Amino acid sequence: MHSFIHKHLNALADIFYPKTCFGCSKHGKYLCDSCRQDVIEPDINYPKNADFVLTSASYRHPAMKKALRKLKYDSASDIAGELAAILAKDLAPYLKYAQAPIITAIPMTEKRRRTRGFNQAELLGQKLAENLALEYRPMLVKTHETKPQAEIENKKERLENVKNVFALKKDARVPPFAVIVDDIYTTGATMNEAASVLKKSGVKKIICAAVAR
Repeated sequence: MHSFIHKHLNALADIFYPKTCFGCSKHGKYLCDSCRQDVIEPDINYPKNADFVLTSASYRHPAMKKALRKLKYDSASDIAGELAAILAKDLAPYLKYAQAPIITAIPMTEKRRRTRGFNQAELLGQKLAENLALEYRPMLVKTHETKPQAEIENKKERLENVKNVFALKKDARVPPFAVIVDDIYTTGATMNEAASVLKKSGVKKIICAAVAR
């Protein structure tokens, strides 16, 4: 019933408040096909605790910045779907011969989730799993609140800020291969810390994926 109501509310919203492209203002999508091509710049990095990190675009691109801000502050599941589709296209070749990887996401504390009402990384992870026809599985919990990484400029302080902040979810089934999803990848401190927990728990192959860097 909830999904039925949500679907129809979204349909009404599209009628009265049609989606417009953040790049060119064309109606229909938040990132039209043409602007999407301009935005996409896949990149690979190699952190300490994961096989690699894949990002699809630069956060400096104005259209992508607007899209991610809408995702983060408006709980827009439709923009999550668009961004996840971009990420899925870039990630799919690396999963082609993989044996049943699961998709998980960077968690929030329960207090933070209640305040905001949603976790944008989780929304992305769930939509990414749908796009790739894979299982979404919560694997991690955030044990205590931290200062937002975006407010910390010093790399060393960023590392200290997220040190020991994640733990394996109680009764989590540990897979051999996991993809950790977040919205934005900056210094990599958050992703690396999350990957470290999964690695120590027995996950053999870990890929980190974020929409932008």
